[in-house]
This record gives sequence, C-alpha cells and structure tokens, in this order.
Amino acid sequence: MTVELTRQASRRTLGTETLLVLGLSLGQSAVYAMVSIIAKLTAEGGLSRQTAALNTSASPRPYLDLTYQLLGLAFAMLPVLLAVHLVNRDPGDAIRTLGLDGRRPGSDLARGAGLAALIGLPGLALFWVAAHLGLNASLVPAALPDYWWAVPVLILAAVKNAVLEEVTRYPT
Repeated sequence: MTVELTRQASRRTLGTETLLVLGLSLGQSAVYAMVSIIAKLTAEGGLSRQTAALNTSASPRPYLDLTYQLLGLAFAMLPVLLAVHLVNRDPGDAIRTLGLDGRRPGSDLARGAGLAALIGLPGLALFWVAAHLGLNASLVPAALPDYWWAVPVLILAAVKNAVLEEVTRYPT
C-alpha cells in the first residue's frame, strides 16, 4: 500500500522553515559580527585603533589556502540549496518563487540598483563620517596574499554573498 503525501505546508511551517534557514545562514554571521564589534569596542585603545579584515587567508600554504577558501564558499551555499529544496517541496516552481527566472531583467536590475543605492549609500556615508571622526576600525577588504587565484576567489565570495542574501530572504 502506497500513501501519497500531498498536504501543503502551513504558513506557520513555512515561516518556521524560513527562520531556520535565515538562522543557519545570515543569523550566525550576524551573531558573530555583534560579538566581534563588542570585542573591538571593549579592547584597549578602542575601536579606532582596531583593524577589521575581510577575505583573509586561511593557511600560509597557497594550495591549502585555496582549498579552504573554496570549501568555505561551497559550505556557505548549503543554506541556499536548503531554501530551494524547501520552496520546491510543495508543488510549484522554486526558481520562479525565488525570483531567479529572468523574466524581467530590466525591472529586476532597476529595482536591485535602487535597493543597493538605498542601503549602500547611507552605509558608505556613515562609514566615511565615522572614519573622519576617528570612530571606526580600519577596514581591510581583501587580505589575501597575491596568488593567481585571489581575484577569482574574491569574485566567487561576492557572488556567494549575493546569492545567499537573495535566496534565503524569500517571502513566505
């Protein structure tokens, strides 16, 4: 005897799943960022004497460092795959639901650029003001050694961050 399960997930279940995916992906990062800023604020000399480095090397050996970089990128995409799986679990089209179908590239690009400006420009202005007032840490956006693979890894990291943010924030 075969039992077919066709029951759709409730709105509450979808909300819970969304929160779990966000907690797994962006939530963990947010908590670590808050702990890091508290550590920097309470360190001797204050925030203005601190340095924040993004995209740092994971090993002094080039090919081991590349391996760590690629593994970090691959594992960071697992929440995206989980979100796509959960959305696709119910009958429907996950690609369309997540807005990755490319049906309106011009509109999507305009909305994305507008949202990036709305969020990014005030953030950059705040960073600039804080830097001129001596209230922020020095920022090192890329602290990778000068290896042949550094630029492709930085591009992949940017794509990873964009995909992770877009896919794990879908509306329920």
